[in-house]
Amino acid sequence: MKSTISTAAVIALALSAACSTSHASTPGFTITTPVPAESKNKMAYLINRETGDKVDSMLITGNELKFYGTVADPYYARILIGDKRGPSFIVEPGEITIAQDGKCTSTALNKEMNAFTERYIAVARSLDSLPSDSLKQAAVDRFNATADSTMKAHLSDPLGRIIFIDKASECRSTSALEDLLKTYPQFRTLKSITDLATSLHNAEATAPGKKFTDFTVSYNGTDQKLSDYAGKGKWLLVDFWASWCGPCRRAMPLLKELYGQYKDKGLEVLGVAVWDEPADSERAARQMQLPWPQIINAQKIPTDLYGIYGIPHLMLIAPDGTIATRGIEGDEMRKAIADAFTPAAPETATEQ
Repeated sequence: MKSTISTAAVIALALSAACSTSHASTPGFTITTPVPAESKNKMAYLINRETGDKVDSMLITGNELKFYGTVADPYYARILIGDKRGPSFIVEPGEITIAQDGKCTSTALNKEMNAFTERYIAVARSLDSLPSDSLKQAAVDRFNATADSTMKAHLSDPLGRIIFIDKASECRSTSALEDLLKTYPQFRTLKSITDLATSLHNAEATAPGKKFTDFTVSYNGTDQKLSDYAGKGKWLLVDFWASWCGPCRRAMPLLKELYGQYKDKGLEVLGVAVWDEPADSERAARQMQLPWPQIINAQKIPTDLYGIYGIPHLMLIAPDGTIATRGIEGDEMRKAIADAFTPAAPETATEQ
C-alpha cells in the first residue's frame, strides 16, 4: 500500500531554510539573514512566491543582508541569492530573523507554519517505525485531517494558501481540480492554481494515445525540434532531466540498460535538459557518459507544453509519433519497452 501525506510538501521545503521572527509594534517588516562569504558582490532578491514577482533587491557587501519594507497583506516569500534559492518564509509585520541553521520561531503566521511543518516531519519520520500499513495510513489520515483544519482556519492568509496549493497539486486531472475549487472558489485565481490548471490541461492533451506535440529549442545558434527525432519510424524514449536533479541522475543506469538492450532493435533515446543552466547540462551529460543525443537549454518550453511538473519524466513515443506511455519509471518502463519490441501474436482464424 502506498501511503502519502497529501499536504505540506511545499512547507517541508520551506523548513530547509525556514525563518525566525519576533513581535514588533511597527506595521513594517525587517528581514535579516547571514550569508556565506562566497555570496559577496552577488545580488539578493526578495521574491513573492505566490506571484513570482521580485519585491526588492540588494547587492551583498558583507556577511549579512537586510530587507526593509511594509506589508499590507502577508505573503509567502523566498530570498534568491544570485541564481541559488535561499530561505522561504511568510512576510508579515515584524523583525524576521533567519538563523544560520535555518531554524525559526515567532510572529504569528511564521510560528504557525513552523509548528505545522514540525508536525509533518514528525509524522513522516514515524511511518517507518509503525508495524503495519493500517497504522501508517491511520497516522497519515490524522495528519491530513489536521492539515485540512489548519487550512480552513487560515483561508485568508498565506498559510491557508500554501496548504491548499499543495492539496491541489495532488489532483491528476482538470476535473479533479475543478471539483476541489468548487469547495474553495476563493483560490481559483491564485497564480499557482491557474498554472496548475494549464499544466493539467496540457498533460491531458498530450496523454498516451495522442500524437506528440512538437517544440523548438534554440541554443548556440542552432534550433532543435522534437520532430527531428520523433515519428521517424523508430521507438523513441525521451528523458526530461536536469543536472541538479538527483532522481534524474539515479535513473540514468536504467536508461543505459534499456538503450544497450534495445538499440540494435531500433530503440532511440533522447535527452531533453530542462530547468537547467546549459553548461551544467552539457557537463553532466559528459560526466555520466550519456551516449544518446541531447536537446540542451529546453528550460520550460517542453514542460509547459506537456504539463510536466516533476522530473525525471520519461515518455515513450511509437514509430508513428503516437505517445505510447509517459510518466512511468523503473520496472513499468522496462515492461512498456519490452512490450513494444515483442511481436504481436498472430490472430487465430475461426471457422465460420
